Amino acid sequence: MVGMMLKQLLYSTVVLTAITATPLVEVKWELGYEEGARATFIYHEVLHTALVALGLTALAMSPYLAIRARWRSAFAKMTYLAAVAPWAYVCCSKFAFAYKIQLRAISYISNDDHWHNLVFGFVSYCAIFCLAMEQILHWSLLYHLVTVLSKDWRTHFIIFL
Repeated sequence: MVGMMLKQLLYSTVVLTAITATPLVEVKWELGYEEGARATFIYHEVLHTALVALGLTALAMSPYLAIRARWRSAFAKMTYLAAVAPWAYVCCSKFAFAYKIQLRAISYISNDDHWHNLVFGFVSYCAIFCLAMEQILHWSLLYHLVTVLSKDWRTHFIIFL
């Protein structure tokens, strides 16, 4: 169980780091015989971003400890979902910001080789965001089901049969 939680902690941290590591984009125009533009992506402070992602992931996974300890509260559902909310907010807001940056960089590039690479990177970035959305839905559904089933497990157990 602990190994699975550590794997999920590492996976979620890597996914959030990949989404929140927003690059500094430099678009350079080369004037002269052939006019063209090149985009350069520079990533600063990736370690700091990874540590913030680790903290947010640990917060989002903290209800696992309460579930294992069978902690009961009238506000358990709100508490569990509030633990996921910062991770989800940072993920979605950083994705929207980087989405806009990448689309602008793609629109300024006229060289076919660089344009295809940027589009491939953009599609990969969207795929990573889909993995993050899957993780958010996984946590939300798990915490929702745990709070629903813990209230009256006999009734829900009969319904599942």
